[in-house]
Amino acid sequence: MKFLRMATLPLALTLITSVAEAQITRFYAEDNNGSESTRATNVNSSAKQSQFLSSLVGAGTETFESRSGGSPLALTFPGAGTATLNGTGGVASVGSGTNGFGRYPTSGSRYWEATLSRSGNFTVNFDQYVAAFGFYAMDLGDFGSNLTLQFFNNGNLIDSWNPYATNFGSCPNLYCGSIKYIGTINTQTFNEVRFIGSSADDVFAFDDMTVGSLEQVQVPEPASFALVAAGLAALGVVARRRKNTTV
Repeated sequence: MKFLRMATLPLALTLITSVAEAQITRFYAEDNNGSESTRATNVNSSAKQSQFLSSLVGAGTETFESRSGGSPLALTFPGAGTATLNGTGGVASVGSGTNGFGRYPTSGSRYWEATLSRSGNFTVNFDQYVAAFGFYAMDLGDFGSNLTLQFFNNGNLIDSWNPYATNFGSCPNLYCGSIKYIGTINTQTFNEVRFIGSSADDVFAFDDMTVGSLEQVQVPEPASFALVAAGLAALGVVARRRKNTTV
């Protein structure tokens, strides 16, 4: 029986490890208002943000309300270290409505005005490995530039994601002033995110950025617990059967 218990332990550990393998969960929603002079009612995007935040415990969100200046801008997140915004961009302020070009904050009066380009000059770099990254983007994609988010772990590309696709030329009504929520959780962890555009430079508002460490991600999920329990129970049945048949 001692040998049996030792033999089943690696199987149990393998099962638990398989549950804990790197997983990617993505969050995306959009609201449109058809105007560059008014803010969109963010019913869909705020619901997606809530879903993203519910997957984290103790993660911080940067609203830029106490920030000013341009890049590089270093931001500290509780439990997740420092995130630095690099590339063309700076803090902008709009009290009400929009800046006249469809850009505005999602909370307060300030946001980060970023530029999406083919060269990927807008990046977010972390001083430690993180597992969750989410943000609002206003007026993104109105020049037909599709966004690709690239996630790197120590210089190695581990995930590439196109949250949305547009086939428009110059500012169609449905994308002027639109608001998107985009988030990802990757338990493999990453320390750099690059924003890559598919066409000409596209300036957009970037706000309410949330960063979470692996420890702040709520894993494993209930389904994973059930899988582990079922697997261990099966191993127990096998062990009992062997005990009953061993002389």
